[in-house]
Amino acid sequence: LAADVTGVPDTSFFYNNKAVNLLAGIVELATGERMDAYLERTIFRPLGIKNFCWQTDAFLFSQNVLEVTDSSLLNIGNPVVMAELFMSGRDLLKIGELVLKRGEWQGEQLIQSDYFDMALSPSKSNVNCGLLWWLVNDQKTGRPALYHANGYLGNFIIIIPEYELVVVRTMTLDRWRDSKDDFGSIYRLSSKLITRAK
Repeated sequence: LAADVTGVPDTSFFYNNKAVNLLAGIVELATGERMDAYLERTIFRPLGIKNFCWQTDAFLFSQNVLEVTDSSLLNIGNPVVMAELFMSGRDLLKIGELVLKRGEWQGEQLIQSDYFDMALSPSKSNVNCGLLWWLVNDQKTGRPALYHANGYLGNFIIIIPEYELVVVRTMTLDRWRDSKDDFGSIYRLSSKLITRAK
């Protein structure tokens, strides 16, 4: 909250983790629940996602600054929205399928369908970005042909709606250090899947 505002909102694009982290406070004000608890109750539990951890600013400060690892601090502070959500690839796939089906899961509408019109539409300041989703737009229509969430080290959820295809990749720090896998390799593999689907 102490960060400076450096420009007029919605006039230019800048990848900004601090702005994304503010969503934890916004969700808590809107729902009355801490963001991770709210998402666990409304999204993760209905999807059958039971084993996840969303680290908090208190936990990370203690670990990175004080060099003390205290898991009780996961219950204090705010979830770090920009990162630090740990779950299995199988559970990330469920999230990808939920987005592919525009919020519907096993006959239940967990997220309003029209939300995805907004979330997956190009923003005014960057046609390759929606609401926390990166977009790869069709050259002819200008509409997204593919959208993806990508995170630290190259953890990915890629959704290709035309083929009803969801691709997930998880990466650990140790594996990333060993292989130095670049972000582009997942796109090449996904392109091969699309070619086979055609």
